[in-house]
Amino acid sequence: MVEGVNQIADVVEKNSSTLEEITNSTNELSRQATRVDGELARYKVKK
Repeated sequence: MVEGVNQIADVVEKNSSTLEEITNSTNELSRQATRVDGELARYKVKK
């Protein structure tokens, strides 16, 4: 019983760290997309 609970706890812990990694990656992609949008806007102004 205790072993099963520990296994579930391990899975939950792994999933939450994976979720955190996904969130961080998504935030980073969002920042990069914003940066690219800014670069494109500057490029269009220069043209």
